[in-house]
Amino acid sequence: MSNRKKTLIISAIVVLIVLVTSFFGYRAYRYHDFKRAYEKGITYEQLDVLMNSKRYVKAVRKAGYQVEQSDVFMYGRIPWLVIDEKDNLEVKSPGETIAVSFVANVDSIGKVNAFWVLNNKLKIQDSLYYPIQEDGSDGERVELSTSEEQKLLKEVKKEITDMLKSVYESAY
Repeated sequence: MSNRKKTLIISAIVVLIVLVTSFFGYRAYRYHDFKRAYEKGITYEQLDVLMNSKRYVKAVRKAGYQVEQSDVFMYGRIPWLVIDEKDNLEVKSPGETIAVSFVANVDSIGKVNAFWVLNNKLKIQDSLYYPIQEDGSDGERVELSTSEEQKLLKEVKKEITDMLKSVYESAY
């Protein structure tokens, strides 16, 4: 065999080894995305990593949260996650913003359906509140005071943090 053929064969083998090693190294690195995000403590990043892929569906289910298989198949990610069945706390998969909907008891109004758009710092960008009437329908839109909104935001953040903690514990 000539030196040129030996060089080509050795080069091809080296390139193949580098490609295979890179592939498995990248997969191992991506496997721990949620763990790194959780350890950083940035809630938006945790939700983004958790919900914008299929990778953590089993961990979410193992933690006790419902994920529709048809949604995962159709969207290739977890499009929304019901965190609290009692209050219907639902988080939509993060993009530029996070959409949150829930039912809450507000002292001044009573039971309301709340819809929020949160930024990546989990601050309220936009909010809608509709009181729930006795027949179960929504009433006219109402405004909440800043203190009431902040109280609700604190409760929602706690629910989201608790959910992320339980998913982390079930995954690792």
